[in-house]
Amino acid sequence: MEIIEVTNKSLLNLFLDAPGNILKNYPHYIAPILSNVKDTLSIKKNPLWQVAERKLFVALKKGKAAGTIAAIYHSQHKQYNPEDAVYFGYLHFENDPGLLHELVSAVKKFASEKKVNTLIGPLNPSLNYELGILTEGFDSDPFFMMNYNPPYYPALIEKEGGKVAMEFLAYNYRQGIKTDKIERVSGLLKNRYNISIENINFKKFEAEANELCEVYNDAFKGHFGFIPFSEKEFLFMAKALKQILNPQLLFKVKLKGDTAGFMLTIPNINPAVKQLHKGRLTPWGIIKFIYRLRKIDSAKVMLVAIRKHYQELGLGSILYNEMNARTKKAGYLQGEISWIAGENNKMQKITESIGAKPYKKYVVYRFDV
Repeated sequence: MEIIEVTNKSLLNLFLDAPGNILKNYPHYIAPILSNVKDTLSIKKNPLWQVAERKLFVALKKGKAAGTIAAIYHSQHKQYNPEDAVYFGYLHFENDPGLLHELVSAVKKFASEKKVNTLIGPLNPSLNYELGILTEGFDSDPFFMMNYNPPYYPALIEKEGGKVAMEFLAYNYRQGIKTDKIERVSGLLKNRYNISIENINFKKFEAEANELCEVYNDAFKGHFGFIPFSEKEFLFMAKALKQILNPQLLFKVKLKGDTAGFMLTIPNINPAVKQLHKGRLTPWGIIKFIYRLRKIDSAKVMLVAIRKHYQELGLGSILYNEMNARTKKAGYLQGEISWIAGENNKMQKITESIGAKPYKKYVVYRFDV
């Protein structure tokens, strides 16, 4: 067995192809769109890498890629969290505890060089993107931008010494559920506080993105693993999501003219992504992808952000009620609300109030170096 650092394009391609080869016999695994992963990892394209650094590693067994892992150090993590940490991410591995040990050891060595004593992950490549190891809900496909792995992943990670740092829940909901209570609460709150719902002005997309970035950073400051988005990084992500966005499913809640929060719901395009070979947008793959997009009937509530000053007013009920009405009008029959931190009891209660049920659990682990 050999652990190799990715230092050229050929090794990067090996790193990117490895997960699909490792998990090819697991029908619920869906390879992400390859160009999206490349852009996220691109030091030139993604502004994240202006304040973070990374090393990518591939594990070789008999000349074939048997595992991958990334070591990521964000220079601002210590500023906003109780302790410094190195992230590990993009973790995939064959069912071999010795292989996992070598992968984790490579990241621990990187952390030691940074004089950091804690690893947190998987984060791909930070908490603002994709996260966690699936520990419950292996019997269905993941929604877009959610991870999938077989059950041996958490078992071997915990055997290697990984401890649970935070749990995150994904909820499933279906149209037709009873929403009388949340509709009533939403109406009362709107009248009491002079609240309105406003669509995003896509003609002023960059200015709107900057405002939403500020709301996001205010909303999540102090939460587990929080690091603020820069305006450049937020815009980078916003532009990527804009390509699949239904404009009616990104909206703001305003209180006396002030943007108090927003909600982002995206089509679950994973049934179309699943048609691609290893996530590649080849000419034939694009044809199959576009054809399948026409049949998408599910959506994912990706983000609910409310400024701290307004978090006690129950604005989450207004946003959820609006989302339910808009997704129904858009023809989405079911959906996922993800992810919600295990410690966020308030948001869990609001989510369950619209009839949503937890059906998948993801865990972010920590290792001592």
